[in-house]
Amino acid sequence: MTNAIGIDGTNAEDLTKGYIRCRKQIPQILSFLREHVPGYENCYLIKTGSQLGVRETRHFKGLKTITEEDIRQARVFEDWAVTRAHFNFDVHNITGAGLDETGEQKGFTQRHGYTIPYGCFVPVKIDGLLLAGRIISGTHMAHSNFRVMPICANMGQAVGVAAALCCKKHCQPRELPVRELQQSLRKWGVEP
Repeated sequence: MTNAIGIDGTNAEDLTKGYIRCRKQIPQILSFLREHVPGYENCYLIKTGSQLGVRETRHFKGLKTITEEDIRQARVFEDWAVTRAHFNFDVHNITGAGLDETGEQKGFTQRHGYTIPYGCFVPVKIDGLLLAGRIISGTHMAHSNFRVMPICANMGQAVGVAAALCCKKHCQPRELPVRELQQSLRKWGVEP
């Protein structure tokens, strides 16, 4: 329920400001709950999260970049590594409280899962490295969709299998034949 905008999640001083700002919001939240939410009349604070939940910081540049249009179209990439990814665009307002001005959450109609291409996990300039999670190569709007835990877990599976195959084949991630990765993932029931 807390919100702190204008915080650089890669800067320790900014993170400290974010912690302070969010902790100061807690008494107001408790007061609101007690006054306006049935069943919370006698609520009290037991504890808060130990870390500030930074929504987005950096994305690396990958061999491919997934976009919001790829998600809207439920695109199935030929070189898929993650399949059946599905979630709404969940964009918070970066200028204040609430949702962003695009209205993406209300207008999201895509009911099919999309895929994420293998190149989104492979850095352009660094060998011997695969990346997964919120930092993959994607646009800001696409990030608001693929950043959720179920999709990130599937990214971890794809990247883990790819890393094992790279070790087995003694090759760099960019040299791994995607068909071999897909063949291995299919053994685990992963299908586009």
